[in-house]
Amino acid sequence: MTIMDWQYRERLVFCCYLVLFVAVLFVGLYVSRVAHAATVPGGFT
Repeated sequence: MTIMDWQYRERLVFCCYLVLFVAVLFVGLYVSRVAHAATVPGGFT
């Protein structure tokens, strides 16, 4: 395995983790928004 392959794989893993982190963040925001809308009358728009 060459150094280039290792760097590419490292970058790929980093990108995967970044996408996963952003996805979890968006899901968390959406869930908190839905929960807030459920507790507040007429919260859903």
